[in-house]
Amino acid sequence: MSPLDRFQSGVFKASVGDQTLRDIDQLVWERLESTNDESVEVPALRSFHASVLVGGKVYIHAGCPSTGRLATLHAYDLASNTWRRCADAPDEPRGGTSIALVAFPSLQEQVVIRFGGFAGFELPTVTPPPLDVYIPSADTWLTLTPSPDPVHGYPGARSVCGLVPFVASSSSSTVVNGKHNSVPVALLYYGEKDPSSLGHAGAGEFWDDVWALVASPSSSFETAATEWKKLDTVGPEKPAPRGWFPSASYVNPEGRTRIVLTGGLLSTNERSGEVWVGDVQF
Repeated sequence: MSPLDRFQSGVFKASVGDQTLRDIDQLVWERLESTNDESVEVPALRSFHASVLVGGKVYIHAGCPSTGRLATLHAYDLASNTWRRCADAPDEPRGGTSIALVAFPSLQEQVVIRFGGFAGFELPTVTPPPLDVYIPSADTWLTLTPSPDPVHGYPGARSVCGLVPFVASSSSSTVVNGKHNSVPVALLYYGEKDPSSLGHAGAGEFWDDVWALVASPSSSFETAATEWKKLDTVGPEKPAPRGWFPSASYVNPEGRTRIVLTGGLLSTNERSGEVWVGDVQF
């Protein structure tokens, strides 16, 4: 569980000379040198953390140092190459959590949302499950409690799962769970349901579900009306239950958000080499 040392880790930048990516020989990596690398603002070395890019800053959150778990949040400014410690997240300190940058309808600022993680047990431990929200401009956290899906209730506790933004097209502003003007803003999918008794040496039980977080227009994040909607899988195939994969998505030319699921750990304790693409429609 020992993390990489300061010189092996840090923030790295990839430069690509050929923007078409046809010539991989033109890919050059560079470790960015922090201007305050010895200060108290610099994050502790860790693994199993989460990261997200917000307005020219790389935020890293939670994770596992040599012992214990963290609830800290740090921002690395790519313009000044400077670290800053931000407000700690609500309990529990955790590893294997998931964060994503999302846009709520009618609100100008994008926020970072957090769901799940592992603190010796899968999170969250309460029902209804909380959704933690970080507001970058205010450097503060708040907690929302989305309403349940009328049929399926709430997503279960999980860690090492997928969490990505949903970019709503004009056709997405529709009736969701019977409510008008609710817009999908994020997708939560798969992840670990129960840990293995062998710890990191074994595979636990995994989810194979996909949930949408939807929100109605609001005047503030504190009053935002949010709810969960479990999505149905259409078609003859879908990925087997898994966790420990990177969160990824993109918007295709037609304006649809697509989940990209690569690799992961299966319940057989095998590491997958598969690549799946999920086309999300409302």
